[in-house]
Amino acid sequence: MIRREYLGFLPQRAAMGAGAIVLPVYILELGGLPSHVGFTLFMGSMGMLLGIIIWGRLSLGGMALRTLMVSGTVANSVLFLLLYAVPELTAIPFVYFAGNLFVAAVVPSFTRVVFDVNRRSEWDREQGRLNTLAGWSWTGGVFMALGLSAIADVGTLLVMCAVLNALSLPLLLATLRGRVARRPIRVYPVRRPYLERLRFTPLVMLFIPSITPPKNPHLRTFFVSVFLVFFVSGMVIPQAVIYARYLYGEKWWPYTVYAALTVASALWYTRVSNRLENEASGSVFYNGVLLRTLGIAVLAISPSMGLALLPTALIASLLLGISWSYISISNLSYLGRVAREHERKQALEFYNFVNGLALSIGNVAGGLITDIKGFNSTFLLAIILLTVGTIFMRRIEGHGPPRLI
Repeated sequence: MIRREYLGFLPQRAAMGAGAIVLPVYILELGGLPSHVGFTLFMGSMGMLLGIIIWGRLSLGGMALRTLMVSGTVANSVLFLLLYAVPELTAIPFVYFAGNLFVAAVVPSFTRVVFDVNRRSEWDREQGRLNTLAGWSWTGGVFMALGLSAIADVGTLLVMCAVLNALSLPLLLATLRGRVARRPIRVYPVRRPYLERLRFTPLVMLFIPSITPPKNPHLRTFFVSVFLVFFVSGMVIPQAVIYARYLYGEKWWPYTVYAALTVASALWYTRVSNRLENEASGSVFYNGVLLRTLGIAVLAISPSMGLALLPTALIASLLLGISWSYISISNLSYLGRVAREHERKQALEFYNFVNGLALSIGNVAGGLITDIKGFNSTFLLAIILLTVGTIFMRRIEGHGPPRLI
């Protein structure tokens, strides 16, 4: 049975899923280039990262869960409306940065609600349940944007996202009554690692991002690999959506590509987590990178080979979505297995910093390279980087047998 405290997250997550694809299309409709999309996403990620640090510390300091959720939810609706009201390519990145500073309040609350309303023995199961609900709500929002794109212009879709997000407010006010009893936040053994996904960025928000790496030689190669993979992901995934718009012309194509990607990720999320019970996390990470490389290769070569557009685009999107599940879940599992007990918290904090920074820089780099050299050059560079990166990733493959983390 779904806890009533989780209901307020569902419309908000659906709106964020829809907004994740509506915003790039909106920028393109305003005459923007791939570099405009990349820079906007970079500014949004920086705002989110800074906001997570601010709101995360406020959460650890005892700020009420209800305050966190209401603040972030109101900010999200206001952000959608501001993006609609300010249709200027030069202003949108800064509006997105400022808005995400406040939207970030919902991120630590995603973990806080599990800790605050459940017994300690239920934390793992309930976090997995909430992540599943949120993941499918996100996917539902993407499909909603896909369906409405046939009858509504992209500006109207932004307003619809604001309205959908606002539906979370009465649910939050009804289900999070008053201040929930505060429990100390600590790290306890869990059977399976589950991640909170936000714009396909794994954020373990129990751990606020930190720039200080742990002093563990076994993790150096891992963090270099994580930076490389998330940098390439930031380069490719937004450009893949834009590529669909440029290549196929019809406005519903970007929504179709992104919808296939999100549903594949949601379907494989728990499957990969189950797989880690019997397979080393380094090996799963490596296989995820190979799947990602294959997905990018399909995007790069299919037009020149004259292959049918619909099946190749969907195959590439499915491969990218499945690979994200492999990469994100195996990363957290690997840290849990390899990091020593006293440095595990620091390792997860540094991991959050590395993947967030790499993804943001990749957004900018992908947009600039696409503007200057074209989509195929961006995809080719991504394939080369991942292929070279697998040489280093072989050094971490299978590090440590599966065990409780």
